Amino acid sequence: MQKIEKYMKEQQMLSKGDRVVIGLSGGPDSVCLFSVLNELKAVLELELIAVHLNHQLRGAAATADEEFVTALCQEHQVELVVERADVKAYGCLHKLSSEEAGRKLRHQLFQETLEKYGANKIALGHHMDDNAETFLLNLCRGSGVLGLTGIKPVSFPYIRPLLCVQKEEIMTYLEGRGLAYVIDETNCEDEYTRNKIRNHVLPYLTEQVNQQTILHINESANRLEALAAFAREALSPYLKRGLIATEGGGLLAVESVYREVPPALRGEFLLEFLSRVSEKRKDLGRIHVRQLEELFEKQGGRLLDLPYEIQARRTYDGVLLQKKKEQGGGKVPQPEIRIFEIAEKLEKFPRGTYTKWFDYDRIKDSLAIRNRGAGDYLTINKNGDKKKLKQFFIDEKIDRDKRAEIPLVCDGNHVMWVVGYRQSPYYQVSEQTRTVVEISFEKEITKNGRIS
Repeated sequence: MQKIEKYMKEQQMLSKGDRVVIGLSGGPDSVCLFSVLNELKAVLELELIAVHLNHQLRGAAATADEEFVTALCQEHQVELVVERADVKAYGCLHKLSSEEAGRKLRHQLFQETLEKYGANKIALGHHMDDNAETFLLNLCRGSGVLGLTGIKPVSFPYIRPLLCVQKEEIMTYLEGRGLAYVIDETNCEDEYTRNKIRNHVLPYLTEQVNQQTILHINESANRLEALAAFAREALSPYLKRGLIATEGGGLLAVESVYREVPPALRGEFLLEFLSRVSEKRKDLGRIHVRQLEELFEKQGGRLLDLPYEIQARRTYDGVLLQKKKEQGGGKVPQPEIRIFEIAEKLEKFPRGTYTKWFDYDRIKDSLAIRNRGAGDYLTINKNGDKKKLKQFFIDEKIDRDKRAEIPLVCDGNHVMWVVGYRQSPYYQVSEQTRTVVEISFEKEITKNGRIS
């Protein structure tokens, strides 16, 4: 407790009379945070408002979590805001993974509560282990120096009082005070990359390499933050002169300015270039920086496809980044999507070429309607055999210049439906299906993928 309190003072997280929104899932981290702030409530004259989002992903377990935090807040007379959201459905509709959708909905709820109650701080339960996971995740994705600084203790209005302690210390704190908490069993599963790092990579490094791994990673992240601040300051004049918004909604990296950037900072310059076009940065890494570097060495007119429907084009003045939908071509038709429960045994389901049903519970990542991308593949039979999308196009004798125009319904890189051609048997509705996604294109799609 004293360690956390000292850290909050050093980072100037709280002031007397603050009104603080607390993210309260009911797990050990959030219960520890709740307890620490509750103990400081009288001393600092704090007003606390707890927020709990029921993701509706875990059935009865999610309901039990909600009941637990309700009882906890009643016991300590803390205001509680609870909201229920179908995170998976939201993710499907907005082309987000369940993890991303949950994070976005939580932060929306935090901000709404902040405004409703006139609060000025949002406290979250991230700790040193979370910071180490983030560091390794960004390292593996190819982030530059600016992406290896970890989680910030203060990023207004967010504060993270537990970033000075490890998970082990949190558990000791809870045990010492006899505090109850709930466990989200999905944290022990390996569905998400972060969980794989949490459950396998960090334990191995700690047990087999160095027991102080988590501490050392956090120290490195802090040192890199100082280097990143220096790099950001050094890059600032180049970014101001070298990144120019165009009338067509794109962003141009001016070649003459790019050549002036010190070689050690060019990668960071290009990562910033990418991040200004896409709100999402997690899949934009070193491989894309190298591709942009190579594009600068090529002749005008050359194209490069990047994640999140971004396309880079070599121009006379430099490299232009644009969203594909802003270029006036290659627009993907958007179907009607309906999600519903099956109460009884299926008697029939659509056989139409442009209306399909899919097993909702088989979607692991996020549902997206898009054109082809790197790494796309299909499951081609009930045995689970897979085939690269490129090979499928070859086998179907689809002209090379038509392939990029064919709409795809995808679960990450797993193609659920090559519209107008084939539906993956992996996602087909069966007797075990309980929830269905119906996807229907209003107009007929010709065999070259265009809407007719």
